Amino acid sequence: MGITKNIVSFASLFRASYELKKPEDAISALLKFVNSYAYERQGSARAYRTIGTRVINEIFGDDILSITQRDADSAWRLYNNIAKEDYGSLKLNETRNPLHSDGGVLRRLAEKRETNIYTYVKRLLRRDEVEQAYSFIDSIKGVGPKITSLYLRDVAYLELDSAKHYHFLLQPIDTWLDQTIEIILKHKAERTLKKTSDKQKLIVELCRKANCSPIDFNQGAWIAGSVVAQDYGTFKDIIEDKEKAKTVVQQRIKEREELIDAMKKWLKADV
Repeated sequence: MGITKNIVSFASLFRASYELKKPEDAISALLKFVNSYAYERQGSARAYRTIGTRVINEIFGDDILSITQRDADSAWRLYNNIAKEDYGSLKLNETRNPLHSDGGVLRRLAEKRETNIYTYVKRLLRRDEVEQAYSFIDSIKGVGPKITSLYLRDVAYLELDSAKHYHFLLQPIDTWLDQTIEIILKHKAERTLKKTSDKQKLIVELCRKANCSPIDFNQGAWIAGSVVAQDYGTFKDIIEDKEKAKTVVQQRIKEREELIDAMKKWLKADV
């Protein structure tokens, strides 16, 4: 099995660990965006998304009938109040906070006269307007290119036929994808790519040649690196050699079984 298809094979582990579901309504779509995407920047305080969830629930309740600039202003004031009362020393990172009244997610949805971020992006992707979908998510304060592509990737996985998975903007590039490309380019005796778009396009090209989904590749590379391998050397081994991959997976199973046994003993212990 070649490296590309070996990486793709790990996608099933990703889906078992991170089940992706279509949101049922506008409020669940917005909460999912805030909790799982908007504040995923490296170093972002966990409290940010906790406060964000409280703000959205208090502003909109069980449903979102409309979103206005007034809602965006009210949400940001409430965000500040909750942060001050419950997290006194927490800095709000106003220039990059996705719930800021100026440029945040609510402001952007209000400008588009949209209430459901998921269905709006889905509609654009289904019309092959990937650049427009990318521009919209990327315009939200604090989100950035990697999270934008991550969100688009997950919506595309849930909503598009695999034949439409080949747009390069559906490829978030993180440390593990960077390392994947580095390993692949060594096999091709080529220079390291520096531009994110070139890395994204390389993945799409590889998957076209291997007749597999680039989204499967992206999910597979991330889970293989972050969960299975956990370090560069092991990562290189498992994407190049399926038998080595099986050995490492068996090792991870053993580790988890040992942890589960320890938890069971802890529950039985008189603590």
